[in-house]
Amino acid sequence: MSRETYRPVTGSSRGVEEPDSGITYDERVHLRPGALVPGTRYRLERWLGEGSMGVVYEALHVDIERRVALKILHHEVSDHELVLEGFQTEARASARIGAPNIVEVFDFATLADGRPLMAMEYLEGSSVDRVLEDLRADPGRLIGVMRQVCKGLGAAHEAGIVHRDIKPDNIMLVERAGRRDFVKIVDFGVAAPIDRSGETGRLVGTPSYIAPEIVRREAFDGRVDVYAVGCVMYEALVGEPPFVGSSTEHILHLQLEARPVRPSERAPSAAPPPRALEAVVMRCLAKKPGDRYRDMADLEAALCEAQIADGLHSAWDDLPLPEVDAERRAAILKGMPDPARLVRSARRRGFLVAGGGLLVAIVVVLVTLSGVLNPSGAGHPDVERLRRAALDRAARALYVYPPAEEPRAVTAYQLIRELEELDHDEDYAQTIASELRDEFAETLNRLGDRYWSREGGLPFAIDYYAQTLLFVPDDAHARERASVSPGTLAALHQRASSGEFAEAELVAVEPLRVLAEPDEAERDRKLASLLRAREGKRAASSSAQLEALLEGSTTRPVADKPRAETTGAPAPKHVPQDMPEEPGETTDGVEATTAATDDSAAEVGERPEDPDLLKPRAVDRKGAAALVVQARAALDRGERSAAETLFTRALALDSNHRAALEGLAELYYNRGDYSEAVDFAKRLVRAAPRDPEYRILLGDAYYKVLRLADARDQYTRALELGHVSADARIRKVDARLGQGDSG
Repeated sequence: MSRETYRPVTGSSRGVEEPDSGITYDERVHLRPGALVPGTRYRLERWLGEGSMGVVYEALHVDIERRVALKILHHEVSDHELVLEGFQTEARASARIGAPNIVEVFDFATLADGRPLMAMEYLEGSSVDRVLEDLRADPGRLIGVMRQVCKGLGAAHEAGIVHRDIKPDNIMLVERAGRRDFVKIVDFGVAAPIDRSGETGRLVGTPSYIAPEIVRREAFDGRVDVYAVGCVMYEALVGEPPFVGSSTEHILHLQLEARPVRPSERAPSAAPPPRALEAVVMRCLAKKPGDRYRDMADLEAALCEAQIADGLHSAWDDLPLPEVDAERRAAILKGMPDPARLVRSARRRGFLVAGGGLLVAIVVVLVTLSGVLNPSGAGHPDVERLRRAALDRAARALYVYPPAEEPRAVTAYQLIRELEELDHDEDYAQTIASELRDEFAETLNRLGDRYWSREGGLPFAIDYYAQTLLFVPDDAHARERASVSPGTLAALHQRASSGEFAEAELVAVEPLRVLAEPDEAERDRKLASLLRAREGKRAASSSAQLEALLEGSTTRPVADKPRAETTGAPAPKHVPQDMPEEPGETTDGVEATTAATDDSAAEVGERPEDPDLLKPRAVDRKGAAALVVQARAALDRGERSAAETLFTRALALDSNHRAALEGLAELYYNRGDYSEAVDFAKRLVRAAPRDPEYRILLGDAYYKVLRLADARDQYTRALELGHVSADARIRKVDARLGQGDSG
């Protein structure tokens, strides 16, 4: 699937000066973290991201202490007329619209070396492409998000601006006043004034979301954004856009000629997409603009009507209704859920934020009083039944994973999900579910802390923290320690919700139930029994870790098997995941390692790590290798989720294990998670900077996220190292840059 944005500009390889730029290296404005950007009042705080066009930093205006995202063009593209036009268009469009659901632009300036910069609203959250699976599981949440998208785009259209590049990546979800999923639409770089829509000749946008009239270079209006919104909703319901092809040209042909398959036919399941919502999506995807919704208010009203017809609810049911004719608006008002349901979107960790308004305060008081006057849950039998069942599963440490011997057993996580989906007693159910999430997350965090610094306990601690993040995704402590990628967490959420775990994964996490035993003597007895019962079925590294835990216990049973001869140091406060290492002295597969000092980190654009992370630490290379063998076997069986878990556990034992890094990079690349693939491929290159295959892998991942100059750099290094296919890849990048498709 291609999410590459067409931007008709001409680029050049990064690091190569344009012949007519007239700017030497010494004349450039140099940017340093912690220092003011010369000529501005912005102090750079940290690097946020980078593409082939520019780089984005978190920065602080030192006078008014406003935190911003500072976007600065690269030297080599800053004198291209069309690049500058797009950059200025993005700034002007966002500032001109001035709507709550549009990213805000505060400042625009030019550095002394000619590069423009833009200071934008700093957003902390995730884009819709990161939560597509969650939206598919919760159509009501999808409607709440897309209604806000309609409001933002409606404001843009009223200001005379068409976005032209709506896609999951350009819809940000942030937290506002304690409520999640507040929408911010970003990247107006290819936006166009409606009054200039007849000026055709340039193809811009992202192939999978481009309306047919754009492909045909015809005049257009706001209905091209209606089409793109339909593509995004389709992807949320199905898992991929309506048209997926083998090439950009193939996708564009399908956009023009092919009829989209209904989501219910594309993704048949026990819970097909809601029928009314599906009908809305299909109308958005009409080939002729006149057959689509006439504007964003019309589309938002249709979403409200679908929500009523399908009996759905969202955390944003209190949004103002769209401005449509009075009769239609009255019918929507009559059928929409009570706005008091916004209590459901209160922050997971505590009651609603103060100052939310009289209505919110009344709802909180009523919910609180209902808990005081009705502490037993009487009158809410389904809620009480599910609450008791969830507590029972938690008491047996069945938080997320079922037992290996009973893989279809219901878990506490599934019961909480069922609570949250009740179509009656909703407010009370949501309150109870939120309390359970917090309670279970707190317990799992304590378990992680218990084993974090114990010899042999680190991989199990990470597993506990990962489970914490399923219950409370914004738990800062668990997120810092777990080092779990968003892709891994999303995949775990999917398996935990459906109960579709591979046998190898359940066997690997089986010790988590035993390690949750509060009585240490009973825990050690069960550990010893588990080791004997599963001998030969569990990885040798996992058994060695359990034996290390037993060895360090003061109540170790005398009948235990002798522990394997391994040595190790306590886990550091933070597990470094990104530093290259060189082997030190080894003792039976466990090596003390220190950070490498070559310049490979600089080559892939990384900043130096905290000096505290450079201290020697113990790694278990043999244990990691054993887990990688299991992961490869899981891949051969088609069990990608199990393989992902095993590769991740291998990195917990050895953060620079090349085979594990390569496995995850390839897995994410093949799954289409190219940003994740870039992260692991960069670590792979740092671990082995002279391996041309790793350079090719990183270059391919860069190419997919449109960091074309970076891709070319990696291909060039691979060519220097003798890779036979590097030259062809360089020509492909140069052709792409020459065509101006450098997004």
